[in-house]
Amino acid sequence: MTDGEHTGGCMRGALRYRASGEPERVGICHCETCRRNTGTPFAVFALERFTVLSGEAEFFQSSPEGRRYFFRACGSPVFSEWSDSETVDVTLGSLDEPERMRPSYEFSPIPTAQQQPIPLRNPMVDPKPKFRVAIFCSAHRAMMPSGENMTVAELALVHR
Repeated sequence: MTDGEHTGGCMRGALRYRASGEPERVGICHCETCRRNTGTPFAVFALERFTVLSGEAEFFQSSPEGRRYFFRACGSPVFSEWSDSETVDVTLGSLDEPERMRPSYEFSPIPTAQQQPIPLRNPMVDPKPKFRVAIFCSAHRAMMPSGENMTVAELALVHR
């Protein structure tokens, strides 16, 4: 595997995939659907750079826009696609080398006064956070802590 290639698959190894190049973004979503489906961060790749190498993924329609793909024999959630996007979200838990990815932002559906970012850094080594928390709503828009309203694609540009 090269530096710009990422492979992964289901728990049994029967479903395998490859994503070429670096992800557009890597994040964490705290919405109920993502938490219940995977509970893991995700890496977003251009759909044209994602290939299923073996096995057949099945999906369930988790929302009008979203399909969550999994391998039936072991139940492993592997990736998601969105009808309004040309990307695929790969679960970090399904990657062969998830340690190569580092989340740079979070989505949260409900803003609260107690909301704190999940620590993704060692403050002794990396004193500046590499992400901001965004409030995510069902209309696929994020509201930044500053009150700025952005689409998910616009948000990704902020975090590059």
